[in-house]
Amino acid sequence: MCAMLLPLGFVGTYDAQRRAFLWSGEQQTSGASCLVAWDRVCLPKEQGGLGIRDIALQNQCLLLKLVDKLHHPSDSAWATWVRQRINILTLEGDVHGAHWASLRDLLPLYRAITTVTLGDGRSVSFWEDI
Repeated sequence: MCAMLLPLGFVGTYDAQRRAFLWSGEQQTSGASCLVAWDRVCLPKEQGGLGIRDIALQNQCLLLKLVDKLHHPSDSAWATWVRQRINILTLEGDVHGAHWASLRDLLPLYRAITTVTLGDGRSVSFWEDI
């Protein structure tokens, strides 16, 4: 698995190439060629944008999806295997790699946008979970 937050330098370079292609069809373009602000271009069509995906946001959402899989292991053999090797509350354990730091960094956001339904209390962190 190679899942990590994309470096900001990469996102900036990639977005610059996408902007250049969109506005000029070339690999590079000046700001004068851009007809609409990039933030506006990345809005959904229903909100007046062009529906082009924000790569940084897309990357973060896909990583949050992995964190969610870890919290619902019945849906994934990978998540079941990983849960046997880590502490689900901290994502610390017998796993190594830079991608785990990226997933750990997203835990506060994941906790902020999810809720926990109490069952038997074995998988709830009363101090961390909402």
